[in-house]
Amino acid sequence: TIVAGTLSLDAANSSHITAVSGAITAGGNLGIGAAISINSLRGDTKALIEASRIQTTGDINLEADKTMDITAYTVAAGATFDGGAIEASISLNDIEGDVSASLIDSNGSFAITSGGSVKLKAKDNSNVSAYGGGASGASRKKDTTGNGGATGGTAGALGFGISINTHSGTVSTRIVRSEIIATSAIEAKAEQSANMESITIGFAAGYSNSDWALSGAGAVTVNSVNNNTYSEVLENSILRAGGSGLIIEANNSSDIFAVSGAAALAAGSDGSSVQLGMSYARNEITNKTKALIKGSTTTSVGSSSLKGHSTGTIEGWALGFAAGRAKSENGALNLTAAGSIVSNIVDSTNEASISDSLGTINNGTLTVSGKDNSTIYGIGGAASLGASSGSNSGSITVGGSFVENTIRGDLSSFILDSTIVADGNVVHQSDSDANLISTGDLVKVVEDAHEGGVVGSYYRFLLENPTTELNLSTEDYSDPSRWTALGTLDEDALAAAAPTGSIRIDSNGTGRIDALAFGGSLANAGSDSSSGTTAAISGAGAITQNTIENFSVSAYVDSNASLSRSSGVFDIKASSDFDIDADSGGVALSRASSSGSGGAGSSGFSVSKNDLDIDLRSYTDASPLTARGSINICLLYTSDAADE
Repeated sequence: TIVAGTLSLDAANSSHITAVSGAITAGGNLGIGAAISINSLRGDTKALIEASRIQTTGDINLEADKTMDITAYTVAAGATFDGGAIEASISLNDIEGDVSASLIDSNGSFAITSGGSVKLKAKDNSNVSAYGGGASGASRKKDTTGNGGATGGTAGALGFGISINTHSGTVSTRIVRSEIIATSAIEAKAEQSANMESITIGFAAGYSNSDWALSGAGAVTVNSVNNNTYSEVLENSILRAGGSGLIIEANNSSDIFAVSGAAALAAGSDGSSVQLGMSYARNEITNKTKALIKGSTTTSVGSSSLKGHSTGTIEGWALGFAAGRAKSENGALNLTAAGSIVSNIVDSTNEASISDSLGTINNGTLTVSGKDNSTIYGIGGAASLGASSGSNSGSITVGGSFVENTIRGDLSSFILDSTIVADGNVVHQSDSDANLISTGDLVKVVEDAHEGGVVGSYYRFLLENPTTELNLSTEDYSDPSRWTALGTLDEDALAAAAPTGSIRIDSNGTGRIDALAFGGSLANAGSDSSSGTTAAISGAGAITQNTIENFSVSAYVDSNASLSRSSGVFDIKASSDFDIDADSGGVALSRASSSGSGGAGSSGFSVSKNDLDIDLRSYTDASPLTARGSINICLLYTSDAADE
């Protein structure tokens, strides 16, 4: 047994990694450099009260807090002046761990009693920041002075960067098989925030004045967030909250910002050139968020709320660029290609619910609310430039970009197999000939509609009886056995004197996709020789595919749930607002000029495909609803898909 004024139990984990990895190479016939960074933060953080009897005159606070940060810089750079160079950076970063604040098996003789509030809180705020790239340069020159110097040859450069980042874990507050009695609020809040930033670059440049000049650049970034956030009251728990009510909340927020960029340059002044620049970005957020009461009994004075809210945002860029030039009087060929691929996915499951439970809210509103907001910005671009000159020269350039974005989810707010009563007071006017009135209701006396009382004053009905139909215009409000005089009341005083008993079940799903894909290429071939042949071929394309699929938004009362309220409003509402805005374009240009024969051809295309598939439901089924006022069941749906 613990007897105290106040009680606080905290568990905190704060961990940080800052990593710098680099590699530099220079000179020689072959240079190879690699920078590798592998970073991991793992661990669970728990605050727990189990099978304990606690009595306090003040607040009880149980909190678990985790902060983990990884910042990684990974760079490799090098150059050779008589051969080839390969430079690579690899960055692998991972954060993993659970956070929980739990109250378990504290019931009966081990019940928890507080003269203040009882608050459970679990929080995770973690960040991954990864910055890296590989850059290489290579040249090979033939001695043109006639002094027997370097013989020349092929020069090749390869530079690439890879970044893979992951975050996973469960944040939870749990009240299980426990009894809590609090004079003030009972709160259980689980909050999770995961932020990820990745910038990855690849660069390569090659030059030869006697043979092939080759360059290749690549950048890959893969980022994943897989988080669960739960706030739960389970397994025959009994909660009795005072004037500040009962609050059960789960909030899940994830954010990814990723940039992948690659650039390849090559030039052959007496030979041919090949250059390739490719970038790839894949980002995925998978979140589960739940705020629920299951198999338990709750009572509160004042408003109560269950809220499960989730936000997922991705901004992903992939950019590829390649440019080259080839020149030779003995035939020169330039091959240039640039490409980018972007894939972004947000997949969320969100629930706010009461099931198999009994609940009473005195003088307040019960809110069961689920919200989901998913946003994706996906940008992909590729540009390819190539030129060749000399007798029998040719240039081929290709640039392409593919952007794919997907949002899917399941959002539900509901009451199932439960009995919920929300009590409050109704405000009437005395000029109503007949009205249903209950103990505690207020009446405002108006002119010529009373047999006693002060016009403009409010009176509270006192009789301890079930709802009764009265002729309010003939009542004597000066009778103290039936009415208590409250005087004139302003808006705030009236709200305090007559709190409503409302029930609101609300699911709101919103999502937006903004997509941009562009590809461009330019090819040029020229010759001054009357016997030479030149050719220039250019192709460019852009494809964007955007889908909001299998997204379900529902708010309902089902399976013999019994809900009643004495005043206020009764709302069951499901709403959604989803938008897709997609732009794509491909531009290809080619030019061939020759004193002899020449030809040029170009092709450009763009494709944009957008799909919306939303299931929106708001209903009651096999459940009695009892209200003294209105019951509102509604759907609100907005969607828009535009492409250019």
